[in-house]
Amino acid sequence: MVVTLAYIVLFLVFSWVILRINQKSDSLSKSVFIAIFLGAVIGLSLHFISANHTKTIIEWYSIVGNGYVHLLKLVAIPLIFISILSAINKLENSAGIGKMSLTIVGCMLCLVMVAGFIGLLTAHVLGLDASAFVHMPSMLTTEEVNKTAAVSIPQLVTSLIPTNIFLDLTGARSVSVIGIVIFTLIAGIALLKVKKEAPEEGQKLSAGINAIQIWVMKMVRIVIALTPYGVMALMTTVFSSYHFEQFASLLGFIGACYIAIFMMFIVHAILLILSGNNPARYFRMVWPVLTFAFVSRSSA
Repeated sequence: MVVTLAYIVLFLVFSWVILRINQKSDSLSKSVFIAIFLGAVIGLSLHFISANHTKTIIEWYSIVGNGYVHLLKLVAIPLIFISILSAINKLENSAGIGKMSLTIVGCMLCLVMVAGFIGLLTAHVLGLDASAFVHMPSMLTTEEVNKTAAVSIPQLVTSLIPTNIFLDLTGARSVSVIGIVIFTLIAGIALLKVKKEAPEEGQKLSAGINAIQIWVMKMVRIVIALTPYGVMALMTTVFSSYHFEQFASLLGFIGACYIAIFMMFIVHAILLILSGNNPARYFRMVWPVLTFAFVSRSSA
């Protein structure tokens, strides 16, 4: 019990250090990388104490780590929904919404396929396998894997069309995000028609959407502020789960991830050039968003 309390106090002390750094600097990425380092230090130190103590400590740390992941999932779906609806709300008419809808969904699907291909290519070229992760519990059963592999392309396309928006809002399906995008686009088209045919009611809807967007963004900022603490707890769990001889394989996997991410940056840059945009300016403007997406996704 004393050891567990000592590690809880250590986490609180490191959290206070991160808080002080946040107060002196507005850089989220700086705080997150410091949190990763501190989490690694705590995780590695757990290898030198008994397994029972380690298990208890990780259970306490998981309150922060898993709690942070749950909060991310909580705000992700509302953020996607209101962001797309707000963008459509700013359009003057629905003339170009069909093209925009196809562009959004098409780009999403194409980029996912390109990312999957790059991931497979990187793993194949570098000779990666799952030998370093066999001790980690799998979230997928053999039955689920076989069921997914048996899905045909027509069935896959049909599955993208939502049947119950409330089910997709819970993230219950693997394609829930795409389902929400499709529903939001339909809702956006209906919104523009209401604004055109019933201007008074349309203005009320428009004002309500703007208010909800401000509200959701405030919630997102609250969760973003918790990122360093959640990441530190999650990194502690990760580094305590691997034996020292497995870190070489883990570092190889991390290196492969960075290579694949860099290749996706090149893909995005090419698309930006083809669309007549400046890649350097674009990446400079969205860098804070990309940083948060990177650290939060790697945590989840």
